Amino acid sequence: MDPVTFFSPKHLSDNPQQELTYAREHWLLPCRYRDLFHSDGISVESCVTYDKYDLLMVETRDPLGNRVTVGERDASGNVNPESPGYDYRLFTTKAGHKREPQPY
Repeated sequence: MDPVTFFSPKHLSDNPQQELTYAREHWLLPCRYRDLFHSDGISVESCVTYDKYDLLMVETRDPLGNRVTVGERDASGNVNPESPGYDYRLFTTKAGHKREPQPY
């Protein structure tokens, strides 16, 4: 059995047709990954959340619940809009440093 990629963020509620519809609406971006050891008793699913434009990843979550996010979150886990995050004009973090182009 090979690892599985899902194109819908919903864990159990989407049937294949719903997943295909969601995937087409969101540029076929992968949302969930399962490896060979996934079972009903033990979930080994990793999830990816994208921004509202489907351009950049906002959060990834591993099977243990560890999260890597863009920007800062408050204690309840919500993104603070006042904190640094992505700047779409530069495709870098808002708090990023200006760098000089490196010669080849």
